[in-house]
Amino acid sequence: MSRITVAFFVLAFASTLPKIAFSEDAVDTPSDEEIAIQDAATIKQCLDVVDAKMEQENARRQKESENGASGPVGPDVVKSEQKTGAETYLEVVAKNKPKFASENCIGIVADGCLENDTGGTLGMMVCYGRESEVWDARLNASYREQTSPNLKKPADEAVAKHLQAIQKAWIPWRDATCEVIYAEGIPLYGEDAKVESVYCDMVLTARQALSVEGKMIMSFDAPSGQ
Repeated sequence: MSRITVAFFVLAFASTLPKIAFSEDAVDTPSDEEIAIQDAATIKQCLDVVDAKMEQENARRQKESENGASGPVGPDVVKSEQKTGAETYLEVVAKNKPKFASENCIGIVADGCLENDTGGTLGMMVCYGRESEVWDARLNASYREQTSPNLKKPADEAVAKHLQAIQKAWIPWRDATCEVIYAEGIPLYGEDAKVESVYCDMVLTARQALSVEGKMIMSFDAPSGQ
């Protein structure tokens, strides 16, 4: 066998190596679509747990209210009542805030992604971006449902018109907050500005999605979560 023939077979074999490696990766590595489906399922599962826990808590409070369960005033309560100002207020808020709240699900996908990530700054941006896409999809789905042209009840039409106005104002506000406040060149954020920008987009999009879905009430007479 001549050197030319040997070289030809070596090159031919070598050319198959990338294909073999790619084929193995394709089997072991989930596709972008599979990852997106899993991310959406993770957030849904978290929100479902919150809904179930909140339902249990509301049922318990309703039962206590019906039974008139008050009990004796303990020393901790008396001590708290003797306090005034901000300290008392903060203690009451902390005590009444539920252990399970929908906004606590924000970050569940990104945190899991970051635990397995070794890509540095770019990897962090990818992880926050992955979760942001899930919240954005939930926001768009809920928005479309509530502003559907098929709405027939006057009350629903009024809500839809109001929601459209909110969303129209919210989008540029989110973009300005995340793209301008966290823009490169601001000394306060420095080299982390790009990461903070993607993280900002994830958090604000998640909060808006929860708000539109009715899972995070915008309350003006009590702190969020009560």
